[in-house]
Amino acid sequence: MKKTLNSLILSALFILPGVIKAQIPLAPAGAGNTMMLTYVDNGRSYMSGTKKKAVQTQVGDLALLVWDRKTGKSTGWHFDQKQWTTDVPQLPEQPISGATGNIMMVEVHESHPLILIWDTKTGKSKIYEISEQKWEETGYPLPEKPLEGATGEIAMYATKRGQGGEVFITVWDTKSGKSKSYTHAVNNSSNSADRSVHSNGNTMGTNKPEFSEEKVVVLPEKPLSSATGNILIYPYVGSKSFIAYDTKSGASACWAFNSQLGQLEPGKISLPSKLVEGASGQVLFIPNIYGNTTFFCWDTKTGKSTFYTFAGSKVNIGKSQMPETPMENPQGLVMFTRFMYAPSDSYNIAWDTKTGNTALYQYSDGSKSWVKINAQLPSPLLK
Repeated sequence: MKKTLNSLILSALFILPGVIKAQIPLAPAGAGNTMMLTYVDNGRSYMSGTKKKAVQTQVGDLALLVWDRKTGKSTGWHFDQKQWTTDVPQLPEQPISGATGNIMMVEVHESHPLILIWDTKTGKSKIYEISEQKWEETGYPLPEKPLEGATGEIAMYATKRGQGGEVFITVWDTKSGKSKSYTHAVNNSSNSADRSVHSNGNTMGTNKPEFSEEKVVVLPEKPLSSATGNILIYPYVGSKSFIAYDTKSGASACWAFNSQLGQLEPGKISLPSKLVEGASGQVLFIPNIYGNTTFFCWDTKTGKSTFYTFAGSKVNIGKSQMPETPMENPQGLVMFTRFMYAPSDSYNIAWDTKTGNTALYQYSDGSKSWVKINAQLPSPLLK
């Protein structure tokens, strides 16, 4: 990758300058077609496509991408601490041509805009990054068919292995949990199929970045023995540990990398059987990828949520929690997407999947609490 990740987040409450975002890499039943993710847009200058004037974003500003998972059509939004605008580069209307399934997106955890987009039926994918004034395809896609034999939808999650490390992408079947992982490192000439021969006869790589299949950190064929719903698989703590989670029963399993054995084995931490007490709907969760193990869990029916932190194998309730009712009278599912840059620039966006209504919360470093901001996203979300 061209740029390195900033300092890593250490916990949900004490955050060093850095960037962690989190999204759900699948659409839960009843979610509808509108999806959202946050992405990094650190202090860039653009020529606005709508007002034809120069726009300067600031480090820590919130950038949000809203898309239709049936078509892939999207709208990028920018929040400058005061209002939402679309004065940022926009993805192509058809980011993946010929898609036969749903189109999902996640951001690679990077210090500049980098979006992984895929077809949930075939696994065909593309990675886009902002270059100059527009989104462009990168030259390092995953294989055309990254996961053979999937019986459910294909999901993906992308992160980085530590500061400046390689990109790590996990691809899995949401029905069985069968998975593969891929890594990418710039200047990895040993794996490059594109080579040039110098006049002295020495063959060298052309610095073509590409993904290769992970051969060491490999999950079992069935990471959850008896899943009855969709399976979520999240890498965490530098991508060498995983949590597999059944979205229907709430069952989970932790797999941690044993460096001495060179393989994954059952981990020591265990998620509570009830992630959100009193939940009346499906419970989802998203973890921090770096630093201390921290999970944000919520009830998709009411929006009630719980932050957890882990110290070793011990589970602790976080000291700072979201309001029990983050949205008034939701008509559809309540979903969240998070952006955490620094204590004063940390956001949690709740949205109603049926009405499109949103609620924006910012973490107050002074009061150590989440405060609702009067900054409703304009309607319609998709322009």
